[in-house]
Amino acid sequence: MVNSGELDAEYIPVESEHSAISACLGSAAAGARTFTATASQGLALMHEILFAASSMRLPLVMAVANRAVSAPINIWADHSDIMPQRDTGWVQLFAENGQEVFDLTLQAFRLAEDHRILLPVMVNMDGFTLSHMIEPVSLLSKEDVAGFLPPMDPFRTLDINDPRSFGPFGAQDVYTEIKMQQENALVKAQSVMEEIWSDFNGRFGRSYRAVETHRSEDARIILVTMAPLEKPPGPQWMKCGIRESPWDWFVSGCGARFPAVRLLMPCPMPRPLPWWTESFPRVPPEVLWPWRSEACFTAGISVRIFWILSLAWAVGKSIAGLFMKS
Repeated sequence: MVNSGELDAEYIPVESEHSAISACLGSAAAGARTFTATASQGLALMHEILFAASSMRLPLVMAVANRAVSAPINIWADHSDIMPQRDTGWVQLFAENGQEVFDLTLQAFRLAEDHRILLPVMVNMDGFTLSHMIEPVSLLSKEDVAGFLPPMDPFRTLDINDPRSFGPFGAQDVYTEIKMQQENALVKAQSVMEEIWSDFNGRFGRSYRAVETHRSEDARIILVTMAPLEKPPGPQWMKCGIRESPWDWFVSGCGARFPAVRLLMPCPMPRPLPWWTESFPRVPPEVLWPWRSEACFTAGISVRIFWILSLAWAVGKSIAGLFMKS
């Protein structure tokens, strides 16, 4: 598409995924709307640079076909490649089908580039069972996309006429402040994404939520999952008389009722919203929300540990002073 002129973009061939994500950082830092994709071992090779992308607040988007990590070599769906990336500070979305991959990618750019967020976003899809399948998808026109996704408005850029440093050395007093700002932006991503989903639904009639539920109204036990385990029913479910979801057949056989929850946006870990408690009236809020954002980002933990160590040092110094006086 780039070679034929259909897509007005620069395509950069590189020798590895480590170089690919590094090139993306340079592209995003220069103010270009930036996209890449990877899977499995390739994502593992990017791991070192993922932290830099989020810490430098670069709004790039990456599609990830979640696949098993070898050995043995395996190309089928597995989340073992994405789980080690949980604490890299990226917003993470998990698509259920091809339509969601398309929609979430557009939404990811709008979220990443929002000046209240400025964080990279991963759009995850199950490898092979979703990435290699053919299914109908309702595409949007260029005019519709342009109306929903505003032109790129970089917050800061690399400019030879206005030199600046990105990600330089930061002592602990600076580091903790930056990490706290990063965590606050990650936590805020959910409410900003709710705004984006509301606008998207108003324009195109397709609704999304950070957490989706299935027969959870009276639940005391809920099966929590991510990605396409609750796809629309196909022939294998229809023969059992299941018309709404394969969950019932999957867990207990034909006709059984089983509550399920799907995390579309597990990073940041969703905070309880009014509709959340309505969906789980019998489940205590502390069960629904036990972790805060540290479940997806270690910056908050490192900041708090630093504060605790600082307090311990101050207390220890005071105690030592008392002994010395005595």
